[in-house]
Amino acid sequence: MSTSTEDLKGIQRELKKLPPEDRKKVVDFAKYLRQRREQKCTGAPTFDWAGRLEHLGEKYTGVELEDQATRWRSGYE
Repeated sequence: MSTSTEDLKGIQRELKKLPPEDRKKVVDFAKYLRQRREQKCTGAPTFDWAGRLEHLGEKYTGVELEDQATRWRSGYE
């Protein structure tokens, strides 16, 4: 995604309207977004979560586990 010079000037105009503490928040948020994007794009998936629900295989069938997971996600247990 390319940002034009006009876009950058518009961002600068808006920043100038903010008090210093809010400008810092904007900069911190921009850094957070950049770091999040960099972390997403690096490295292969690790699958370190694999096997963590293995103990539930004794209690649930695959279909029952899928239904239970839906209930857990929706907050209805």
